[in-house]
Amino acid sequence: MSEAADRGNLVAKLDSFLASCLLRRWKDALAVLHSTRHNVPLCEELGLTSRCVDAVADLIANPAAAVLPAKSTSASPWWAHDVAELGVDMFWRIMVAVKSTGAVNEKTIGDALKTYARRWLPNVAKDGLAAEQPFDDAVGASVKQITTRHRLLLEKIVSLLPVDKDAVSCAFLLKLLKAANILSASPASKAELVRRVAWQLEEASVSDLLIPSVSCMSDMLYDVDAVAAILHEFALRHAAATAPARSPDDNSPARSDGHRRSRSDESVGFDGARRSSSAAPVSQYALARVGRLVDAFLMEVAKDPHLPVEKLLAIAEAVPDSARPEHDGLYKVVDSYLKVISFSNPQIRCVAAQTPTWKLDSFSTCLHKKWRVLICHFFSERCRCIRR
Repeated sequence: MSEAADRGNLVAKLDSFLASCLLRRWKDALAVLHSTRHNVPLCEELGLTSRCVDAVADLIANPAAAVLPAKSTSASPWWAHDVAELGVDMFWRIMVAVKSTGAVNEKTIGDALKTYARRWLPNVAKDGLAAEQPFDDAVGASVKQITTRHRLLLEKIVSLLPVDKDAVSCAFLLKLLKAANILSASPASKAELVRRVAWQLEEASVSDLLIPSVSCMSDMLYDVDAVAAILHEFALRHAAATAPARSPDDNSPARSDGHRRSRSDESVGFDGARRSSSAAPVSQYALARVGRLVDAFLMEVAKDPHLPVEKLLAIAEAVPDSARPEHDGLYKVVDSYLKVISFSNPQIRCVAAQTPTWKLDSFSTCLHKKWRVLICHFFSERCRCIRR
């Protein structure tokens, strides 16, 4: 009964009980939120779900004003494990509400996202353990349905990534990228992960960059195209950080001829400014670290006999010159790759055998000659494809 019939009826009492008691306690607020899934349309129509989401977000943003559980001893936020038990849609709504309050720092939000990903995504589970299937209704679901739910979950997590560079680690971003490849996530999600990885590439390790190839069109062990895309974004970051600053007049919405720029032009200008502002300066230490990282990565992928030489060359040359003050690592890569492909190519084996080693010739001369062998091999393969 509502207040239209008489004052002090059930609806008003339930509303008062929710506001003064249930939604002020952490466990009770989560319990009410969990119960809304049993009748989603009605709870949405009555606004109960939205009230619960806002209440949980307020408790996270202002824990001093509520009755909370005992503090967790883990590195995750005190609320992360409880919220990680929610479905992906409800989790997304809570995280959006929490971010909108502005009271929770981005590092904490990043930790909560890692907790949720480790809980439900099998490729991001801690210590390589398989995560559980996503949510209760996944029991008896087909592989295609489970993959679709995992893909949706991943794309939601990517959309919630904080802007702050230090909010999540580069290793976590690369794990998400590996999962995105396996789950065939949207190009927008992959592009965002590539951009974020390039933003903090100097923090990555070789094992992080070894992204398994899932293409049925290639026998390569690793997805070197994804690494090439990351290096391309890193080069853009380096170029944006070293480019001279534009004068304020260049960003003015008014043009010199007195006509105002179109909305599309202003949008492009805003996107470019946002990209430039997000590209933090690249120190020489970070450049050198990325150079060593790429050379170590090439040492691993060069062991793959199915790696095309053009992809090896593209990765090696994607690093800025200032990132590789020494070429020892690159020489080892070329030497290792020549040994691998020489087993299946007698011509390369013959030429490689005639190339002097670093013990008999200067390093630069030897590297130049071995690099020339690879380039010649590349062009010969291209000519062979053209003739076919």
